[in-house]
Amino acid sequence: VGTHGAGPHWRLADGSATRGAVAVNAPAPRPGAIPWLLLRAAPEASPGRLRETAWIRRYETDGGGAPAGRCEPGEAARMRYSARYTFYAAPR
Repeated sequence: VGTHGAGPHWRLADGSATRGAVAVNAPAPRPGAIPWLLLRAAPEASPGRLRETAWIRRYETDGGGAPAGRCEPGEAARMRYSARYTFYAAPR
């Protein structure tokens, strides 16, 4: 169907793509889970399913929180997580 990556951004098999910018965040109810987000979408001009996206909601997150312990300067950690994403178009 498509891919999701850091930034965050999404690209579907139909060629459409969008990026998200955080508008609102809320702590996740599950300990150690990344926050729930409402993202303002910035779709690319290419045609496809994501072109009309105005908002993206991330919720029901599990995992992804910062690792325990110290990080050294320049060290990167990738944490696995799961979440649901819902895409909304602007009302017409």
